[in-house]
Amino acid sequence: MNSEYPYRVRNTAWISAVLIVVLIGCSGDSDPPAKPARNAVERKETTSADKRPTPPSPYSSSDAPTLSEALKIAADIHDRFKQSVRDYTCTLVTEELVGDQFLTRRMFAKICNPRSDGKTKVPFRVYLKFTAPEKVKGREVLFVANLHGGWLRAHETGARGIATFELNPTGAWAMRENRHPITETGILRLLEQLMEKGKAVEKCPKEEFEVTLGASEIETRKCQSLQIVHKNRDHDFDFHIVRIDIDDKLRVPIHYEAFDWPRQKGGKPVLLEAYSYLDLKLNTRLTDDDFQYDNSAYAFPRRVIREGTLAFRSLGFLDKLFQ
Repeated sequence: MNSEYPYRVRNTAWISAVLIVVLIGCSGDSDPPAKPARNAVERKETTSADKRPTPPSPYSSSDAPTLSEALKIAADIHDRFKQSVRDYTCTLVTEELVGDQFLTRRMFAKICNPRSDGKTKVPFRVYLKFTAPEKVKGREVLFVANLHGGWLRAHETGARGIATFELNPTGAWAMRENRHPITETGILRLLEQLMEKGKAVEKCPKEEFEVTLGASEIETRKCQSLQIVHKNRDHDFDFHIVRIDIDDKLRVPIHYEAFDWPRQKGGKPVLLEAYSYLDLKLNTRLTDDDFQYDNSAYAFPRRVIREGTLAFRSLGFLDKLFQ
């Protein structure tokens, strides 16, 4: 592989899948265009960040896992995660190229996987509280699949926190600062999406993609890593490079990143999105109260204004607020 590709790691064996997440575009103040931050989370590499050579693999070509085998392992992780993990909390760090701006967000997240326990069906549920940067600190977002007509609820703070806004999760307002809707948040859905991407790549001739397996460390967590490079732009793919890091102990993905092809010949790949699940805690016994907007621990204003209503349209400052 070309040494221009980012994040080279020492080869070991593994595979995985991952993550992507949502930021509700309910706030206006977007960060100005900036150079993509390469280390939103601490990352310890096994090689120089300047040279990034590719160390020799400990596997012979005949022993190295194929993409099909890697996808099989990803499917096993997905099934085990779906069966054994009811809910989890984490610090979610997102880095996204949205339009011509690179936005970094940090938030505390509560996520409940959908499941059916006999007669009881539990819907997909997400609560997010933004902690950085300062411009969005205090923002809260709540989504429950079977409540409020499938719309999310969100609010700002300070002078902008006059009401709780009810927004279409795939609509223009909610997507203003995001690459993905909140309905696609979480490890489970990202595992599914990664397998979909992998299966599409699998249809290409083997010489058109390259798989690198390695060891990495996300903050203090030792991980196993998978990187897939799609070499040519001849096919309809939405990525050039994808990388996933799987926690060695938890056996779940805690980091994902995707790169586009270089903008010009000889240039470096462009980071499109990166998502990290830090301080991940599984099966924390979240309850219905954790996903109620009137929870006394949350700060959602009691007044609710729904997108598209006269009250929503009459708030003349919204256009400035959401820019």
